[in-house]
Amino acid sequence: MNKDGITTPVIFEGKKVFAVYGFCNIRQFDETTEMLEGDIMQFVNKIAYIVHSTVDEFCGNPNKNIGEAFLLVWKFPESEILGDRKHLKLTESQTVSCISDMALMCFIKIIARIHKQPELK
Repeated sequence: MNKDGITTPVIFEGKKVFAVYGFCNIRQFDETTEMLEGDIMQFVNKIAYIVHSTVDEFCGNPNKNIGEAFLLVWKFPESEILGDRKHLKLTESQTVSCISDMALMCFIKIIARIHKQPELK
């Protein structure tokens, strides 16, 4: 805090994160909200359960939910990152391929599982 009582922000050095980032959202959410009114949270929670449980099953992390949107992350281990601080890249390893494949397969499963739920149609 300076002499005027203002807190000076602390600035931390950033860190690059290598990951597969997935983003999905509920189509026509505004129209669905108007139609379902008070039941919208049940609808969103059913979808969120499918998304979160499937991402967990495929070793990812549901990172953030904002209304109708979900941010999902599959982070690569630091052991798979090569190079110096300015020039980083991923290894061409089985681990990197596996994590990438799991992220893709996860999205396919999410879509299939949502389409199998008659109450979500």
